[in-house]
Amino acid sequence: MERLAVRCALGVLGGEETPEATDELIFCSRHGNLETFASLLRGVAGNELLSPMAFSGSVHNAVPGHVGQIRNERIRHTALAAGERTLMAGFIEAYTRLVCGDASDVTLVYADLSLPDLFGELTDGLAHDLAFAVRLRLADESGGGIAGIADGWRGVEAFIEALRQGASRIAGEAVTARLAAA
Repeated sequence: MERLAVRCALGVLGGEETPEATDELIFCSRHGNLETFASLLRGVAGNELLSPMAFSGSVHNAVPGHVGQIRNERIRHTALAAGERTLMAGFIEAYTRLVCGDASDVTLVYADLSLPDLFGELTDGLAHDLAFAVRLRLADESGGGIAGIADGWRGVEAFIEALRQGASRIAGEAVTARLAAA
């Protein structure tokens, strides 16, 4: 999961030769890296020594940390999970940062993997791995199609498809259409 999320983030932030600054990185994942977490739990149950590297990769803010290390810079970041409303929570966080003037450019990264078999009965339909990144800023009142933000996996997939179709403005229940995908 970390690899997917970091690749997406670096894709919108530019390569090492032409990095673009962002004021804040917001990482969103409903579950984080459950595969690694489940492996750690099996180790605890088996009274085994735990890998510090595996643990550091399992924490929810590992992705922003990796992005900062690769880019050799300190990036303010927020890592969050809000169940089915994780994507909406990420956009609310981004909107808040932008409207309050804490940031003029926010990079939102969303990533989740399909749940391991151990958690299979808890899944609500994600049949594949999913990750994307989008840079956001406040929009003026003109131009661009609107990508809606809805709950659950289907909402995330619909949002990604709207961006693919050229939408550049974002709207949701708690976020007005004043956000623009850059």
